[in-house]
Amino acid sequence: MNSLIMISQSVLNFTMPSIPLFLLPLTLLVLGGLCSNDTSSYVSSMSLEAQGLFNESMTWMDNYYDASAGYLYDLSSSTALYHETRSSAWYAIGLLARNQGNDTTEALKIITNVIEGQYTDPEAQW
Repeated sequence: MNSLIMISQSVLNFTMPSIPLFLLPLTLLVLGGLCSNDTSSYVSSMSLEAQGLFNESMTWMDNYYDASAGYLYDLSSSTALYHETRSSAWYAIGLLARNQGNDTTEALKIITNVIEGQYTDPEAQW
C-alpha cells in the first residue's frame, strides 16, 4: 500500500483537535516526511540563485526562532518577545524544505502550535 495513503488513513483516524481542511495537505506532507527514509533536501533541486536566497532567508529566520516556544519572534511588535504565527508557519515550510539536523522536529512543533492555537468556536472568532 502506498505510504501516503497509509499516512492519510492514519491521520483521518487519529483523534486530536480538529484540523482545518486547508491544513490537511500540509499535515500529510509533514507526516510523510517523518515516515520517509529519504533524507534529501528539496533545496538541492533549486537553481543556485534560488538556493542562495533560500539559505539567506533561512539563516535570518534561524536567528529569530524561539525553540522553547516553537515560534518566530514578532519583530514588528512594540513590546518585546511576542511571537508571530504566520511567519512561523512559513518558517516551518522552509525547515521541511531544508531538512537538516532537527528541522523536521522543529517544523512539526511549529505546525502543532499553529493548529492548537486556532479558534474552533465560530461564536468567539476574535
